[in-house]
Amino acid sequence: MEYLFKMREVITEEFFKMWWFILLAIFIAALIKTYKLDLKLRDHLNTTGGSMGILLAVLVGVFSPLCSCGILPIAISLSAAGVTIPIITALLITSPIMGPTAYILTEGGLGTKFAILKFVTAVLMGLFAGFFTQFLVNKGILSSTSFKLKTKKHEDGSLQTAYEIACDNDLEIPTMTVVPRANKFLFFLDRVRDVGGFMIKMLLIAFFFEALLYAFVPAESVIFLVGKDGFLSILLSSIVGLPLPLNQVSIIPPLAKLLDFGMSESAALTLLIAGPVSSFPAMITLYAMFDKKVFFNYIFVSLFGAIIIGYTYLLVSNYFML
Repeated sequence: MEYLFKMREVITEEFFKMWWFILLAIFIAALIKTYKLDLKLRDHLNTTGGSMGILLAVLVGVFSPLCSCGILPIAISLSAAGVTIPIITALLITSPIMGPTAYILTEGGLGTKFAILKFVTAVLMGLFAGFFTQFLVNKGILSSTSFKLKTKKHEDGSLQTAYEIACDNDLEIPTMTVVPRANKFLFFLDRVRDVGGFMIKMLLIAFFFEALLYAFVPAESVIFLVGKDGFLSILLSSIVGLPLPLNQVSIIPPLAKLLDFGMSESAALTLLIAGPVSSFPAMITLYAMFDKKVFFNYIFVSLFGAIIIGYTYLLVSNYFML
């Protein structure tokens, strides 16, 4: 019973601390969806290649409030349309780490410093992923078009949707039914409901996970494993974070509690990147979508990028005494 009281206390405290950040994040995400700003940027990727395509993919990634699973339908559609692997990789890496809602909620849960760090590292991770993959393509190590899924065209010559391609290849991807509305305000309210429902569900799970940490995990064990500013703490955070099913929203409350327990900031930043950037469901789908070289390149840039970001932050913070 004592543990239940502790858990309820944590969940209540976190909700009242973040409620207005949650509302603001929901409304901003709903506005983006209502005016289809993310889709307009995404459509430009079909006609933009090379270095500009990678830069645009990073821009789309930090502007789209999509997790590692939510970005998959877009990746399927773009790949089927012939968008190259470097651009797709940059998008797949950037989008799960950062979005407008993630920035607002990170500000509310972890503070301004971590929100800014998350934005900067998302951009750096996306650029590293895109240009490193382009380097491998130029060297002939990777093919610029390694999409394995079978695609067909409709009778009118249009491409299949991502959902249709996934069904034809026995894959499951997240889908959302959008009902058209003549009234823009009613459409906006629908998006508030959709985004709000998803975000609140994720945050409740995150608050519950945070409460479990508070009730059952001794602070001493966190300090022992990831409390020291060092390479091992950063490495452990990246390895643990990569397969976890934590998106850019749900990672925030548990990470806040781990920091309270004594987790080092460099390890926390590493987990803030590695946690959302991928998950087992996303990795399984990506393995089916592309050839093995592309898949392992994705894992490499996710893991190596998170480690480099964390270790760079450690060196810089020690040098400037941040």
